[in-house]
Amino acid sequence: MVRHELAEGKTEKVQVYGVDEASFSCEVAAPETPGEFCFPPIATLITSAARLQLALLERCVTDLGERMRWRTPTPWRSSRPRPAV
Repeated sequence: MVRHELAEGKTEKVQVYGVDEASFSCEVAAPETPGEFCFPPIATLITSAARLQLALLERCVTDLGERMRWRTPTPWRSSRPRPAV
């Protein structure tokens, strides 16, 4: 997307589309237009592929008897389950 900064205090009316059937309009200070290489479906494919890779990694780790620790900055660390006392 190409961002177009408007002059100080100026706004432009734009139409907003989302997951809802109905669109709405609003005033923005920096409207955007699609760039030369803009293709939104690619963004959804990248996100879904990353989530699939994380799910596959989690499955492989749990199949090895370990578990994922998601509280770390990177989810790639694993730890063995503690034995029941």
